[in-house]
Amino acid sequence: MTNQKEYPKLTLEKAIDLVIAGKSTEGLRERTLRDYKKEWQYFVTWLEKNYEVETVDELSPQIFRDYINYLKYDTKKYEGRKFIKSEQGVGLSDTTINIRLRVYRAMFNHLEREDMIEL
Repeated sequence: MTNQKEYPKLTLEKAIDLVIAGKSTEGLRERTLRDYKKEWQYFVTWLEKNYEVETVDELSPQIFRDYINYLKYDTKKYEGRKFIKSEQGVGLSDTTINIRLRVYRAMFNHLEREDMIEL
């Protein structure tokens, strides 16, 4: 008999809801919480177009590598921005990509600390 912990199946939506609730109680600013939601939505939108993933435990390092490559080489700069023309080129800066990755890392670390996922 093994003592493996059972983790809940978290949908992508439930994961961000839990993170926002937890980070809110930690005192993060409203702007930061909005940024978390925005950055997560960018990822989820891409994910829905490219993979059939429903829960967080289905995510893999390869999915994140593919996403990074998409951001670096295929994303149209300023796409979806209301007041900026999207004819600015393709590929996000390393700084922008790292900001997004930092958000995802913070989210997954929070979920692990709360015993919702295993890293």
